[in-house]
Amino acid sequence: MSMSHKTGPSVFPNPPKAPGYQRKCNYCSSKTEYYDASEFGRHLRVAHSTKEGGSFVCKYGETGVCPHFPPEGVSDYDYEAHLRKFHTVADIALRPESGEKTTSSSEMDRAGSFTIFSSAANLASALCDPGKSRAESAVFFSRHWGENYTHNQLVPPSDHLRAIAVPTLLTQLERNLKTYKKIAHTKRTLKKQRAQAIEDERADVDDLPKFLVSDSFDLSSCSSFDALFIRPLEGAKDPLGSASKQSVRSSRPSNLFDEEEKEERKGKKRSTGRNPFEDESAGTSSSSSKNPFDGPEWRERRELQTRLETMHDAVDARLASRLRAKSDAFWRIVNSYGSLQTDIAEARERIGVIRGSLKVAAQSICVRTERMKRLYEKREEKRKMLAKLHDMSCLRDAQTAVQSLLAQGLYTQALDCIETGREVVDSELAGVVAFRHLSPQLSELQSVIGRMMKEELATLIQREFGSRTDEPGMILHEGELLCVMLGLTQLRSFSFIAMLKNEIGETTKTIVRQTCKTVIVEKGDVILLENMGEAVRSLAYSDWLELLTAVQNALHGFALRIETLQTSVVEVIDRVWKEGFPDAEEESNRHSPTPASVDEEEDDSDLDEPQPSSGPVSTRPSPSSAVLPVDIRTLSQLRKSLCRLREYATECAHARIARLMHARDLGDESGKNQTGAPTVEKIERLRRVVDDYLRRGAELGWSRGRMLDSAVEKTMIEYVERFHRKRKQVVCDVLDKEMWRPADVPPPIQEMCSVFDRGGEKMVEGGDASASSLPSSLDEMDSLSLPGSTTASLVGESTTLTIKDERFVVVGSGLLTVSGLFDHLCHARLLPSMAATLLMRTIELLKAFNSRTCQLILGAGALQLVGLKTISVKNLALASRSIQLVAHFIPVLKREFGRILGESDAPQLRYFQKVRTDYNDHVNEIVTKLISVIEHHTTNCLATWSVGGAPPSSAMQTLCKQLGKFHAGVHGIMPDEQIKGLFSCVHANVCRLLRDRFFALKISPQDVLAYGIVCEDFGFYTRSVKAMGGCESLELGTMAEVLA
Repeated sequence: MSMSHKTGPSVFPNPPKAPGYQRKCNYCSSKTEYYDASEFGRHLRVAHSTKEGGSFVCKYGETGVCPHFPPEGVSDYDYEAHLRKFHTVADIALRPESGEKTTSSSEMDRAGSFTIFSSAANLASALCDPGKSRAESAVFFSRHWGENYTHNQLVPPSDHLRAIAVPTLLTQLERNLKTYKKIAHTKRTLKKQRAQAIEDERADVDDLPKFLVSDSFDLSSCSSFDALFIRPLEGAKDPLGSASKQSVRSSRPSNLFDEEEKEERKGKKRSTGRNPFEDESAGTSSSSSKNPFDGPEWRERRELQTRLETMHDAVDARLASRLRAKSDAFWRIVNSYGSLQTDIAEARERIGVIRGSLKVAAQSICVRTERMKRLYEKREEKRKMLAKLHDMSCLRDAQTAVQSLLAQGLYTQALDCIETGREVVDSELAGVVAFRHLSPQLSELQSVIGRMMKEELATLIQREFGSRTDEPGMILHEGELLCVMLGLTQLRSFSFIAMLKNEIGETTKTIVRQTCKTVIVEKGDVILLENMGEAVRSLAYSDWLELLTAVQNALHGFALRIETLQTSVVEVIDRVWKEGFPDAEEESNRHSPTPASVDEEEDDSDLDEPQPSSGPVSTRPSPSSAVLPVDIRTLSQLRKSLCRLREYATECAHARIARLMHARDLGDESGKNQTGAPTVEKIERLRRVVDDYLRRGAELGWSRGRMLDSAVEKTMIEYVERFHRKRKQVVCDVLDKEMWRPADVPPPIQEMCSVFDRGGEKMVEGGDASASSLPSSLDEMDSLSLPGSTTASLVGESTTLTIKDERFVVVGSGLLTVSGLFDHLCHARLLPSMAATLLMRTIELLKAFNSRTCQLILGAGALQLVGLKTISVKNLALASRSIQLVAHFIPVLKREFGRILGESDAPQLRYFQKVRTDYNDHVNEIVTKLISVIEHHTTNCLATWSVGGAPPSSAMQTLCKQLGKFHAGVHGIMPDEQIKGLFSCVHANVCRLLRDRFFALKISPQDVLAYGIVCEDFGFYTRSVKAMGGCESLELGTMAEVLA
């Protein structure tokens, strides 16, 4: 039985199903379906049986034990019989032939939860359980089994089950007994009713013919008459029931009357005109039921009477049973009807009493109340008339009262008087001819008061904003301003917001102008007051920062005053709103508001300089008009606008400060600033001053805004761009003029490179990171690398730059590039917010140096620019070491910029790896160029080499001279390791050419003389190479190794 059961899916169609199949294995994880008993038997043999000593053991069951299989095993033939009996055929017998799926006992055991009965097995399997010891099996037979056997071991009480007392159990049983009695009684009642209903239905169907109980039954109709009296034809259905008729006819005894009736039926006589239901004494032919005209046969009288009496008895019995079933309900209804009549009589008596009481109450209460109501209405009409007369008397002096209130400056009280008068005229005195002109007069007076209040408000605002206070945030004319604003609010004239907006903007410009003049006069530059912009740009940077601080302090105090005014006005508006001030919401709904705002025209020609069209266009910062909308129509919109007064003042202050900084930047860029170009220290001081001003506002809960931050950021960007542009331009200019000679390395440069290699955190101990000990100007930086420099500080300096025991001999442009990279790193550390921009500018500088060096050396651009005759080996070596020096600092830049940058800008560090790869590729190209140069001379020399004359040969001597010149060009510039690598490549090429030439001349080692000369030439070559610096440890091999 080596067949294996295939459990995977088949590409062939499934075989036809055997009866009782398709089925699955109950104990396998795979859900393979089997289509016949032989296939399932093969699976059981392979997967659920073992062979032990030639016997098969079935393990198809729970825990791998078959409950029907002997534990000692059986033969192959018995195992097949066991499978057919218990596993394959037995399950088929349990399945119905209709094809419905049934569940075997094993499947039911697996489907249900595991119980103690799930592990049942026969006695042999239990005794041979491998999980039990032999002692346990022996104890199994040591007990005395019998009918009276009881186990003496007691089950200990469980701690999880609460003990139940006997009274509690009895109470529960009584409660359950009551419930059970109710349920049992209900069940018996329902059973009787169901049986009665079934009996009634059966009686309705079987006892009476359908046509007798039908609503359409009528003896005058032919169909009903024939069905009742006419005997049906042979084979036809009897409407009265054929079975009953046959039973009646068969049960009636034969008598003389029947015999006479039969004889008359056989006779020749026919009786005419006789009723078949007449009495028998009427004649001898009266007993005949035959139609005298050979028509239908009449039913027999006695049979019909018997059947009708039977039906009558059935109906009587049914009616009696129905009456008996409904007698209780009938008498209950009869009794309740009597009680209902008694209750109705009592209710009629009570209703009569109530009606009499209501009639008395209506006469004594309602009539008097109606009379009192009419008297009250007359009194109210007279009171209203008196009030109108009083109002008319007051309106006579309305204009005089308003003028007296205006003379005292009480605008709010005057407006209240006018509003009250208009309401009285429009509502109470409508239609009075004497006051028809009073309402237009009051309206005109109200508009005049509105114009007066606007003028008064403008005067008060100018006076308030123009005055100086000792305490910050104090309002001198607070009461007058609040009174006028409240009056304008009552008039719904919300245009004073635009007035406030304009005055805030003008006051801000005035404060800036006056502060600038004050500081300039204090510094002694009175002559330049006519041109404010020139005066500001002529100040020293420290004086300009002092000017900027003074402007910020003045504007901060002005914003505090605006905030105080805003708080007071909003409080008054809220108080009036809560008291029920009429809003203008309905009036605004009748209009379609068009969003409008007052555009602020700012004139600052005294601080700005006209920009040339070719220069960069700078964004002019100005406060957004959307901060303080002036198209106001409702009181809620007014309150929102008032809550933004301080915000608008702050925006105006930020705009003026930004314009002042922009005026200074114009002078720095155009060269008009007499204090020199900006530096990173100046930018840092400016940023600290602006941050201090913004911090004071943030402490008061003001929004920081983006205008000043943008202005400072713009200043820093412009400075970084100028700084980078100058550094890059200097490096490119020096590269174009580079003679490609070793440059002297002064001590400041050596110290700067050492600090740069350590990360550039401190230039000197306790010093700043801004390269303070380096040359301070670009001209001094240029003098480090320009050819022919005769600067006194550089005379006698070493041409070697040492970094971590590594020596670099480079050109001046390389040193200048390293200095520029160090400056970029120092600026990034001092200006962390500009670190991302400086990183990209550093990458740009690295790419510029690399690409320009490649163009000048590998592209031979230096031949045309500086007049070099050729690109020598020394030029290539210097270019390679210069590029390696700059590439040495790329990981340092990446590490330091990674510390400065934030997480959002960290991905920009990947550009350093790309630039470093470009630098390494450039160095490899230069090395390849050097190798190609010496390979050219090597090929020319060995092409003419031959065996003859005294060694060394002239070709070999020429080759060694060329190698010496090549070594002299790179020695002292490139390190020994690189020189060794170069000569290793050169030696490999020489060996290849020498071997080719050796075989071309057909020289063999057997030719002792020729081979000896060749060995002498090769020995001269090896001695010459090893005599060169850096090649002492070079493995050159022997002639035999070369020819191998």
